[in-house]
Amino acid sequence: MMKKRFWLFHGLNVGVLTLCLLRVLSVWDILPAKIPVHFGIAGTPDCYSDKLEGLILFLVAPVVLTVILYGSAWLVPQARRWPSLMNMPRKDEFLALPDEVQAIFYETSMDFLFLLTVILNMMFYFITEGTIAVAMGKATTLSGWAVWPGLAMTLLVSLVYTIRLVRLPGKLIDATPKRDEG
Repeated sequence: MMKKRFWLFHGLNVGVLTLCLLRVLSVWDILPAKIPVHFGIAGTPDCYSDKLEGLILFLVAPVVLTVILYGSAWLVPQARRWPSLMNMPRKDEFLALPDEVQAIFYETSMDFLFLLTVILNMMFYFITEGTIAVAMGKATTLSGWAVWPGLAMTLLVSLVYTIRLVRLPGKLIDATPKRDEG
């Protein structure tokens, strides 16, 4: 059964991707022929492209990233079929747990990937907004607010979930009553 929070993540991802598309469409006719497609560390544009090529990049890249991360999330529970591909502490004990207990680990892994997708898509949206502002002359640089908070959230979420996922199998094993084998 799909968890309610998964639907929240899916809704946010669809919403942010739709927002990106609508934002690009709303300014398409007034954008200049050349738009910035890359910015240096200070936010200064250092590479320009035709608006069609550039905006395809800003629309296609988040969709491709979403497909890759969602594909990865789909593969997580499939690991049961190929346990030799799994790398985790106490793997043999974990694989001996009932499916419903193992599902807690797999759902947590999927939470991580779906949440990471939301954060990265939001970062793409803010980069798109900043790029439009620079292209239209409303700003001279891409604001650090378009990138740095997203990178910080990506790092924080990755650290928190990595620690959780490393510890979780042992907690599940220790919390699960042992079956009598006699």
